Amino acid sequence: MIGLDIGSTLIKLAVFKRTEEGLEFIKADAREIGHAEDDLLLEKKTVYAVRELLKEANIDDCDVVVSVDCPATMMTKVTLPLMTRSELPGAIQLAVRDRFSVPLEEVVLEHELVRSVSDTDKRRHEVIVVGSPKKTVERYLSIMGKAGITPASLIPPAYAIKTLAEKAFSTDEKTKCFVNMGSYHTELIIIGANNYRFFRMISVAGEDFTKALTTVLASATGEIKLSMEEAERIKREIGFPAEGEDQSVGGNISADQVRVMLTGPAERLLNEIDRSFAYFAEEGGEQIDALVLFGGGASITGLARFLSKGLGVEVRMGNPLEWIAEAEKVQVVHVESAHKYGVAVGAALTAGGGINLLPFEVKEADKIQRQKQTVKIAFIAVAITLAVLYLGLVMQVNGLNRGISSVSKQLKGIEPAFKKAEAHHLAETVLVNEPHWEDIFKELSNLVPSDIYLTSWKMQNNVMMLEGVVDAQDGEQKLSQFILALERGIFRDVKLIKSRDIAGREGNSFVLRCRVEQ
Repeated sequence: MIGLDIGSTLIKLAVFKRTEEGLEFIKADAREIGHAEDDLLLEKKTVYAVRELLKEANIDDCDVVVSVDCPATMMTKVTLPLMTRSELPGAIQLAVRDRFSVPLEEVVLEHELVRSVSDTDKRRHEVIVVGSPKKTVERYLSIMGKAGITPASLIPPAYAIKTLAEKAFSTDEKTKCFVNMGSYHTELIIIGANNYRFFRMISVAGEDFTKALTTVLASATGEIKLSMEEAERIKREIGFPAEGEDQSVGGNISADQVRVMLTGPAERLLNEIDRSFAYFAEEGGEQIDALVLFGGGASITGLARFLSKGLGVEVRMGNPLEWIAEAEKVQVVHVESAHKYGVAVGAALTAGGGINLLPFEVKEADKIQRQKQTVKIAFIAVAITLAVLYLGLVMQVNGLNRGISSVSKQLKGIEPAFKKAEAHHLAETVLVNEPHWEDIFKELSNLVPSDIYLTSWKMQNNVMMLEGVVDAQDGEQKLSQFILALERGIFRDVKLIKSRDIAGREGNSFVLRCRVEQ
């Protein structure tokens, strides 16, 4: 299970392994990509960093979950009246149409049903909804493709932090706020009683603090202006000096001057968090008991102390690995930098379920690829077994030929009858648990549309393989509709194994695999 947090200036990785005892932490790592002059150079540096991080991992045997770092990628919670699952998508679109900064038709939208709540005579659904611009999803898929990776899922950073909070900070019933600060935007998530309650995107982030330190200052020796690199270093090493500390921090800049320059963005961040707390309380939320900071943008010495004083609650840097047994023995991530890995750890923990922003066709392609891998492994195992059996049979036959040559003609005479009886017995054994063929044929005759022709089929162990042709211009759409129709009937787990355009005319051939419900 690999969580990959592709930030603006830093790529973070967290790796876990599933064992019989639970999850085993393997490693965490990061690569700096810094600032780039243009998008093309940034993409090249990102691809290289991802390759470097994953070069030791066997990605064919991993679920790689990638966090989508984009200010237009949102997570929200909506409450809807009780309805069927098929009605949810339409109701969700109506509920969130004004919550995204881009039109919904340009957004990849996913949802997760959290729970159904009963209030007196009313029942309602609580649903988490996430969305990301299609262009952003395509960009991340392009980066992953160039790095040689097909991700198992794409998720928002806020969903990763939510998952981490439910895993690592669920030991009490207190309401906590989790702030994930990146370089260019900050995400605020409130979890109460181990249940996601509130999300908000805040524009104040780590880069605002760095730029604030590059302000031109007047001194006895003339004007002073820090470079971005110097500002970043001072922000992380000095940050908000303690009260009364007024020593020089380099370049003739005093600690007091650093404090003054950082106070502007810090107060804006404080005000935005305080506004979020007030709005949450007005909506019926509880008092916030603590605030936990994650993300590379939060690497500002003294920021937690500043926020705690202004908000009146406990504020601390988060450690996404503190829930691991014997966490003090984990030496891969230093405690002072552990907060940077919050999204990567949370992303890894979502592997195998939950929200997934991958387009439908990519999800299906991944399923097919996994099925091919399974079939390949099964084929190799069967081939080895048959080879061993064959060698054993050859040895036995040779021994029998030498010992019973006198009755070989009699054996040849009864061999056809024996094979016929054996085949008849095998057929009876196989057909004992087979479904009613009349029902299968009736179902197929009712479901196959006029522009789809079945050319062959075969059945084994309640698994049916259907081959056919779609004779239509929009063949993929027709085939998708046919698959959905099969799913509604007596067929289950309908999978598209192969689809190929037909040379010289419209349409395509296909192979489907499905299980027949008895």
